[in-house]
Amino acid sequence: MDQSKNHFLYDPVSKDLKFFEHSDKWKVTGREAADYLRNHVIGSLEGDVPPILDLFEKGTAHEGKGFFAMLRAIFPYLTWASKLYCTKGTEADKAASFLGQYADPHYKGAGKRLYEIYRHGLMHNHFPNVLIEGNPEQIVGWKITLDVNEHLQVELRQITSADTGLQLQASVTAVCPRQLYQDIHCAMQKYAADLEGGSFLREFCLGFQSK
Repeated sequence: MDQSKNHFLYDPVSKDLKFFEHSDKWKVTGREAADYLRNHVIGSLEGDVPPILDLFEKGTAHEGKGFFAMLRAIFPYLTWASKLYCTKGTEADKAASFLGQYADPHYKGAGKRLYEIYRHGLMHNHFPNVLIEGNPEQIVGWKITLDVNEHLQVELRQITSADTGLQLQASVTAVCPRQLYQDIHCAMQKYAADLEGGSFLREFCLGFQSK
């Protein structure tokens, strides 16, 4: 059996994941792909994320807590939708491509960096990544906020190196979990409409089949 393929694929008859021994022969129509995305991905996103957002936004006992948990609940959905939409590049490349196509224009310049800072940092480490870019070096930091007006806003700061005393410039891109959820939800709805119309169906199938 080919171990490079995903053999648990969407069966439009049972409307569930089923085992396919010959995954290369698996096919779905655009409408079936859109149904999968709406019912299994968007539906799961709607079931998973809002209760977590509500808990940490409205519960005074959780004030100042839960910021990492909110984002950790959101990013796997972006990862999966991006993989189904785009077959080339790294995870960050695919996410940037998906956001650039379907999300607010502000994501076009920030999508890849956003993914590398927040998704990679929170999934693989304890906290979001801090990047060092460019020449002269510039620090790219992070900020998680409940203020939707700050979402994707960039703040410039001066920081001092603890070992050399050098002054460095840092740019901090803020993320609001509620706004990120709404933007990804909206982007997925647009993607589902394209799938239903027959666009990106080949990419969807290749992405679903791959490990």
